[in-house]
Amino acid sequence: MHGAARDLCLGILQGRVDGAALQVFEGAQDAMVADLALLKTLCLARSARLDALTGLPLRHGLEAEFARCKAQAARRGEEVVVVLLDVDDFKRINDAHGHATGDLALQHIAGLLHAQCRGDELLVRFGGDEFLMLLQVAGAAAAEHLVERALHALRNLPLRLADNTELSLRLSAGLAVTGPEETMAGVLARADHALYAAKAAGRDTWRWVVETRVASGSNEPRS
Repeated sequence: MHGAARDLCLGILQGRVDGAALQVFEGAQDAMVADLALLKTLCLARSARLDALTGLPLRHGLEAEFARCKAQAARRGEEVVVVLLDVDDFKRINDAHGHATGDLALQHIAGLLHAQCRGDELLVRFGGDEFLMLLQVAGAAAAEHLVERALHALRNLPLRLADNTELSLRLSAGLAVTGPEETMAGVLARADHALYAAKAAGRDTWRWVVETRVASGSNEPRS
């Protein structure tokens, strides 16, 4: 841009530039300013959809993603399972180690959960110390396997702190299979109910609700 402006000024001084050339230059600058404004808008919109701490998507636009997952799962003959995950005793972690360590814990868990997801599965930071997964699976057993694998990985991969000590982290999860005509709000409410059941069962486990049935997940020794 600076080179073009310099050449234009030199051309004016030398009498080689007419009004038409100036109009072309002005139009090019207007187009560039418009492109920069659009780029800024896109960048701001993207940053608003991503969590600055974990890099995961936020819950904005979740309804659209839910509809997309339902349509895709229907074509594949699969089911959509909503999984709500909550960090166990997160307040205790913040109180005992400070909020900076709490932030590191959330980053650690987000990275681990992301590694468990397939490319077409959505993982979002749902709020605070909660995460949400939208799974497209052939059946309940596949969802159970993925969630249990994530909980098992976390049990075996503590967060290493700056002083080289290890902080054990645990998750509880609630699962719900989406009904054919069910709304996002409906299935979320059932998954939340299942999450409370997992917490009541002692944490570091999962429960899931299919219609009115509450099914048990594995229970390993608690920390």
